Amino acid sequence: MGGRMTPTERIEAHLRAERADRLDKKILPSEVRVIEALLANTLSMQSAYSEIIDKAPDRFWTFRPCGIPWHHVVNTIVSTAAFFSHDRLNTRRDAVRRVAELSDEIAKKAHDLASLLRTRSNYCNTHGISSPDDHHPIDILSSAAESTDGRHLFSQWVAPHLAALRREFDLKYWPRTADCLDALATLQNVDIEPTDTRDRAAMDSRQGKSPRDFVRALDDSLRELTDVFGIRTNLSHRTIAEITNCALSLPPDEALTRESVKALRAYQRRRG
Repeated sequence: MGGRMTPTERIEAHLRAERADRLDKKILPSEVRVIEALLANTLSMQSAYSEIIDKAPDRFWTFRPCGIPWHHVVNTIVSTAAFFSHDRLNTRRDAVRRVAELSDEIAKKAHDLASLLRTRSNYCNTHGISSPDDHHPIDILSSAAESTDGRHLFSQWVAPHLAALRREFDLKYWPRTADCLDALATLQNVDIEPTDTRDRAAMDSRQGKSPRDFVRALDDSLRELTDVFGIRTNLSHRTIAEITNCALSLPPDEALTRESVKALRAYQRRRG
């Protein structure tokens, strides 16, 4: 029966099954909304569905037991579009903001600790008080290793080499603990961004549902399918435009065309 179904019928049957599964498990509401948007645009998606099945047909997968190839493509479209939901992006933006705040706090506290160590050292030296002036970096590493899950690996493989260094170079050859803490503070000054390319693409846009960023994210996601599974995913400009308009439920005045997708992709190639 499956062989007599049109590409649209086959893909929409798959989408309905995916939607039912998510509703039954009460998971991924953002993906459910994308699936419903696609199902509501049957006529607009017909040519896109034909191209998807043409480039990732069942027969291509005869000797690769990793699922039906066009299933991977359709699921990737759904999951990528779901990344562009406002709820998800707001959660990701809040997480990035919180990580940045924590990094700033770590840097401040590291600088504060460094200042306290220097103040204590100066106070002891000024008043002739016996106190640990500083700690050897290897002593700090060894003490820290005792409280970690990998302490046995450290003691077996790393500690012997460090012990030789400890004997060869005394404290005067090493940076002081306060200097190490200042360095730790400086290392917090890094760019904070999501690890997922789709999240980065989505968050590049102030609008949160930028067609430009969605095209870039979708192309990246589909390219991964080619790299991992060997599926042909070089979908045409027209197909990408249709997918973008329907999956993101874009209003007519924001809808993409074949020409606009072509221009977006050309711009992305020039950027490298």
